[in-house]
Amino acid sequence: MIVLIAAAFAEETVTVPLAVWEEHVRAVPVGPAPVATIGSATYADTADPETMTLDLTATLQVALTGEGRKVVPLFVGDVVVTAVRANGEPVPVSVADHGYVWTTDRQGPIELQVDALVPVSGQRGSLEYDFEVPPTPITRLELVLPRPDVRPEVKGAVSAEITT
Repeated sequence: MIVLIAAAFAEETVTVPLAVWEEHVRAVPVGPAPVATIGSATYADTADPETMTLDLTATLQVALTGEGRKVVPLFVGDVVVTAVRANGEPVPVSVADHGYVWTTDRQGPIELQVDALVPVSGQRGSLEYDFEVPPTPITRLELVLPRPDVRPEVKGAVSAEITT
């Protein structure tokens, strides 16, 4: 009997006067779409001398605008995120599109700190770290490698400064 009632309601139509509909549409606030913009990012670490694993700390300057949920991409690739803090407070992260993301409804400027482990990858005898970071206007990578024979090469870098 409930199924028949639901079916009967599904076929009904409701007529709303145009003036009422227009008043309702005008009453719904329309604001800017929710957006998360990463203005700058710094990735800093010292590689472990034995395993050469990076215990990376990323600091992201993020601007959150508009009402609603915003998604901030963190890392994609062979990375294990161990902690994320927004303005110093721990926040949960999730995995989406093969990478770590932080989802929030907050607004305003936020400083995100992301702790992650990056293992060595590549063929035998080579030291490579394979991970992607979100594109930003300003990105800095500061690595201290414990072996002087290791010369870093960062794909896509506009400039690189290497000191011994």
